[in-house]
Amino acid sequence: MTTFEIDDSPANLELKSGLGGRRSGSTAFTVHNRAPAAATARFDLLAAPQTGGPPVEIPPDDPRAGWFTIAPDREQRLEVGARLPVTVNAAMGDDAPPGDHTFYLRVVNTEGTDDDFVLSQAFRVSVPSLPPTPAPPEILRTDPQPRKFPWPQLILLSVVLIGGASGLLKLRHSPGSGAAAPRVAAGLCQWRYSPGGRADFKDLGRGPPLAQLRFGDFDGDRRTDVFLVVDRGDGSAQWMFSRGGQGPLEPLAVGPPLAALRLGDFDGDRRTDVFTATARSDGSSQWRFSSGGTAPFKDLSAGPPLDQLRFGDFDGDGRTDVFFTTAEAGGARWRMSPGGTGPAQNLAFGPPLETLDFGDFDGDGKTDVFSTAPEPSGGTRWLFSAGGAGNFQQLAVGPPLQNLRFGDFLGDGRTDVFSAVPQADGSAQWVASAGGRENFSNLAIGPGLSELGFGDFDGDGKTDVFVSVCP
Repeated sequence: MTTFEIDDSPANLELKSGLGGRRSGSTAFTVHNRAPAAATARFDLLAAPQTGGPPVEIPPDDPRAGWFTIAPDREQRLEVGARLPVTVNAAMGDDAPPGDHTFYLRVVNTEGTDDDFVLSQAFRVSVPSLPPTPAPPEILRTDPQPRKFPWPQLILLSVVLIGGASGLLKLRHSPGSGAAAPRVAAGLCQWRYSPGGRADFKDLGRGPPLAQLRFGDFDGDRRTDVFLVVDRGDGSAQWMFSRGGQGPLEPLAVGPPLAALRLGDFDGDRRTDVFTATARSDGSSQWRFSSGGTAPFKDLSAGPPLDQLRFGDFDGDGRTDVFFTTAEAGGARWRMSPGGTGPAQNLAFGPPLETLDFGDFDGDGKTDVFSTAPEPSGGTRWLFSAGGAGNFQQLAVGPPLQNLRFGDFLGDGRTDVFSAVPQADGSAQWVASAGGRENFSNLAIGPGLSELGFGDFDGDGKTDVFVSVCP
């Protein structure tokens, strides 16, 4: 008789898309110690060969080896009769090979014989294909009248942004009979925002849908601006922004397309800069930024490629730092390059990049690292590491990471945890946990999580909820 058994048969692991082509998901098991003594369980994953046959271990150099983490830990001591929830988290970039991949959870008694192990039933991970991303041009240039630029399209966007739009999408503050579907004239999408996520939507301008937008403060007035690009037809793009999301579109520089860009304040002047990374002959990537999105690119340090980077102000000096991880036994070493100029500094050791998010949960002006862990009694425990340099501190228990967003909805300088609870009428109840420590409090009722963006569009210091309502 084997020491352990797996009580639950998992569903197939469903991947959900995130920013930058990332895909993530999870599936859960319950492991039961049915032996008459306590024992230590070790968890790992096996893969079914594409050619058929019994499951095999995943080689360290196989790209799939980096897809998974197991929570709470790879080894756990189970007392007699104990049942332990075990979660397999998957996360991968846009370089993951598409297709169906079959895996098994293996639970081994580390104190038993070689055959004292049990396999779960098979679960499948289906990786969809992604459209190719064009290589970014090497040179950024300012070009007030670029050749081959579709000026009629820009003029149309600007006129609509100046003119505003009719109609309102209402938010309700308590459950009701269901919000009427907003109606927008044919053509561009109506941009709208809900102040603090609590009030009725207010109209901004019109433009592309949410997936084609990014957000930053390009003029330094403390209001969030809407950033977008227009394809020039030659592999480059005209960068544009709308002040506060309601001013006419203004040209910035000409450079790489949207998929090759990230945003941050790398020179500390309180204006959003545009960041990109280009491949070097030594296998690393050259990091670069355009100050305010108008100046020629300046070189920063070199390091991992764009899809392995995250951004925040981990030292609190007002400049955006570049965050990345390096694999170590049992997890990942977190590292950051101050201002993207280096040299890289070691932070804490913890979960891999794909299972992390970021915010300032203690209000000290430094970016903290947010992660989650299964709660034995059910739900997900939220955790944060102050500045990414310390041990995890516990926050509240709530939904898993893929159901969360982050912002300062109270305006107190601390990052709050936001979620959206589906309602019977197809809308969602927006909720926020103050600092990630308090019980959820209701905000407004509106669209679901996938339809929302976030920023401070009225400059009052509180995070607003943005939508792009398309015909």
